[in-house]
Formats: sequence, C-alpha cells, structure tokens
Amino acid sequence: MIDYFAVAGLCATHGLEPELFSDDIGLDLPPVQRPYRAYINNHFPDERKWNKPFDAAGVLMLCFPQGLHLRWESESRYIRCHSFVMTKESGAQIYGVTLIYYEKVVDAQILQAMDTLEAMYQQQQ
Repeated sequence: MIDYFAVAGLCATHGLEPELFSDDIGLDLPPVQRPYRAYINNHFPDERKWNKPFDAAGVLMLCFPQGLHLRWESESRYIRCHSFVMTKESGAQIYGVTLIYYEKVVDAQILQAMDTLEAMYQQQQ
C-alpha cells in the first residue's frame, strides 16, 4: 500500500539555494559539488486523515539527507534507492522509498546561477 507519491528536486521558482541542514554547505567546494535545497514539486494525495498536513520538510530530509547534488554530464549519475520510516509525534509511521536519478537541467535561470557560482568560485582560487 502506498500512502503518498511525491516528486522532489530543483525548483525553478526558488532557483539554487544552499542546503542549510547539511553539515557543511561546501562554500570551499566547486558549485557542482555543493549540497542544494530540494523541494517537493508535486505529491498525491494532498493529505491523509491521519497525516495533516503533508510533512514536506520531513520527507525531504529523509529523501535527501545530505542535500540535493548536481552532476556534470561526464560524471557518474547512477540511480540510487533507499528506504526510510518517518515516525510522527503521535506514533504514526510513514514508510517511504526514495529513488534518486539525475536529469538534465534545462532551466535558464538555474543554469545562469550555476555559471555565476562557478565564476565566483574560480575567482577565489
């Protein structure tokens, strides 16, 4: 049985934001190696009677515990999968499986932000 189906990843509206829950936001790393904030782009259903409202922040922390990472096309982009259990204050449990795969970024705003971050990083080196 499935309680929710969610799609998470970059959000063109918010652009690239550093992942603040990560141990190290990686400002000393090249931009493509830094952790970024993921967003729930869609989920179904909107809520369950026993789980109001949908806990997007909790799901994201379990789906991307180290933040969302980008890869160059030439780098390994293997598909990863892991399971998780989120236990609510009431004791209710939400079981999940995360399937992480990479797709090409085509949003001009995000590509421009990566170019800017890369230029800033290169100037600091």
